[in-house]
Amino acid sequence: MEFGKLFRKRKEVVEKKENPEDLKTFCGEDTELFAILEDKILIDPERMTMEEAENKAKEFESLKPPNLRYAGIYYKHAGCIALFHDDVEKVKKYFSKYHKLFPDKPIPILNNPEKAVVKAQEYYQKRGQKEKKT
Repeated sequence: MEFGKLFRKRKEVVEKKENPEDLKTFCGEDTELFAILEDKILIDPERMTMEEAENKAKEFESLKPPNLRYAGIYYKHAGCIALFHDDVEKVKKYFSKYHKLFPDKPIPILNNPEKAVVKAQEYYQKRGQKEKKT
């Protein structure tokens, strides 16, 4: 027996099953929607409130010198929470502030925030994190 084979990890063949919670599957052929929501869907959106995230962002902006990196992270997080709470105006507000801090980064959610909010709501409902509106 070769020495290398003795310590080599065995590759396990795992069948990939369709996961109803998979965002790419949920978006289907709509690659634009996937690009918009890809890094905006939160695993635990109720861990922090929009106000807490906004206050943290303002706190980092007010430092001398301002820490714009962390301020941007918290504005983006607040926008993601707004997606969960079905608030189009706050999605626009927080992602616009994020875009002001990082003007070189494209923010495709600002092109059609209404569609993003609707699809995010459907996705959260499908995952069982949100009750369907009646």
